[in-house]
Parts: sequence; structure tokens; C-alpha cells
Amino acid sequence: MRRTLVVRCSGSLLRLGAPLFVGLLLAAARALAADPQEESQVVAALDAWRDASVKRDVAALERVLHPDLMLGHSNGIEVESKEEVLKNAPNYPDWEPIELDIRSIRIYNGIALVKGIIAYRLRGAKQNNGYRNALFVLVKDDHGWRIVERHPIPLRSAPPPR
Repeated sequence: MRRTLVVRCSGSLLRLGAPLFVGLLLAAARALAADPQEESQVVAALDAWRDASVKRDVAALERVLHPDLMLGHSNGIEVESKEEVLKNAPNYPDWEPIELDIRSIRIYNGIALVKGIIAYRLRGAKQNNGYRNALFVLVKDDHGWRIVERHPIPLRSAPPPR
């Protein structure tokens, strides 16, 4: 007995064999599934950004930031280019290590979308100076994964634990 799956599309009927349809679904799911090695490379790039920002390491920032960088700030107005970030990095505040709690990573053909919570604390402060719900966009090029966009949204208080 032959089984077929009927899919209604724009008023017309398409008949696909069930094995073909299941195969297409599995191929699509596999394409969207994150490669653990790619994910670890994305996390490493974000760790490099975080460490370079705290240390005000211009050379390390140069490596991890994409030339087309748009680094947004949580005031919703200020956006820095890569050149501006590199120029301003030596004057960054004296931060304790920045905490980055990655909540999700999605990778699509050389583009990574990373959602996470950033916690900043000035050195010597007793509590964090702010939390940001941030979206990072990274692209993979000949130099590896590099940040091309950061969009932070300020949070009024510490986020709930996961």
C-alpha cells in the first residue's frame, strides 16, 4: 500500500511521498541545528570581546570586532563604529570582569545571533551598576567569528535566574 501526504498550498494540491516529506523535514532540522564546534567558537569570540573590553586591550578588540561594527549603547541613541570603539577603549571605565550570561545562540550560514544578559560593575562597587539584555550579531569571515552588531536594552533590576 502506497502512502502519500497531501499538502494544500495556495489552493492547489501537492502530493509528496511521506518518505520524501520526512526527509526534507529532517534535512531542514539538521540545517538549523547548531553545530557545537561553531557555538563554542562564537562563545570564544564573545569571551574575547568581554576580556578585551575590561582590559582596554585595543589589539584584542581589533581582532574580534568586524570592520562594519555598529556597537549600540543602552541609551538607544549612541552607536559606535569599530574605529570609535578602538579610539575610546583606552578610556573605558575601570570595570570588574563583565558577566555575560548567554541565553541562546542561533547560527544561520555564517551569521550568529546571541541573546544574553550583561552585568557591569565598576571596580570596587558592592553591586552591579547595571544589567543589559543584549543581542549580539556575529559574522564568520576569514578571521573567524567577529562582532558586527550589539544591541543592549537596559533592565530595571537583576534578571531572574534561569
